[in-house]
Amino acid sequence: MSVDCYKTIEKSSVNEVIETVLEEDYIIAVPIEHYSQDELKEFAKKAKENDLLLTIKAEYSNAYQGILVQLIKKNIADKFLKHL
Repeated sequence: MSVDCYKTIEKSSVNEVIETVLEEDYIIAVPIEHYSQDELKEFAKKAKENDLLLTIKAEYSNAYQGILVQLIKKNIADKFLKHL
């Protein structure tokens, strides 16, 4: 099994990520390296507007290594807090 990093994962736009989070009931994580400071500010703004929890996490698992921006709906975040 290979380990992914931001170079092997395709970038999604901020709007695409937000739309996916709003449609799903699980954590959506994207590499922070794909986004500029302005795009990260946009993530924060849109997360607040859509009642989403946004976290930044270092990941060093067998599947991915790097820094991730994670988003999840606040109304289901309690189920996932131990994983955040």
